[in-house]
Amino acid sequence: MTTSCTIGCAGIRFGSSLHETPVVICLSGELDLGTVPMIECALAAAYRPGTDLVLDLSALTFCDCAGIRMLTRTAHRYTEHGCVMRLAAPQGSVRTVLSVLGIDAVVPVHATTAGARLGDDRDRIGASQADVFVPGGRRRQFMGGT
Repeated sequence: MTTSCTIGCAGIRFGSSLHETPVVICLSGELDLGTVPMIECALAAAYRPGTDLVLDLSALTFCDCAGIRMLTRTAHRYTEHGCVMRLAAPQGSVRTVLSVLGIDAVVPVHATTAGARLGDDRDRIGASQADVFVPGGRRRQFMGGT
């Protein structure tokens, strides 16, 4: 079941499929200092032990350093619990920011939500030639596309 609601005055739309595995949460609007606290609360409420998380960023239009910090903190929390958080379908400036900052070396970033849900390495963006952090603190070399 997918639900959608508007959180706070920022107008970020937060849709989630809480009964899917992995849990898929869709963010839209801006992820910044003003919206991060609300999103973190929503992510905490959506957490299910032992279940991976996919953040669908296809409708996210802006992400500042507070948003990047939130994404990396959330990814590390999932890793600490033996799970994986993947980012899906970032567009435009959000995709550029993730790439320039090398977030794809810490958090798996996928071109599509479907690829992220499956954890399909062939769908990965940007990390094809980089060491990538995986659960358990290990690092592995990506094999595959250029």
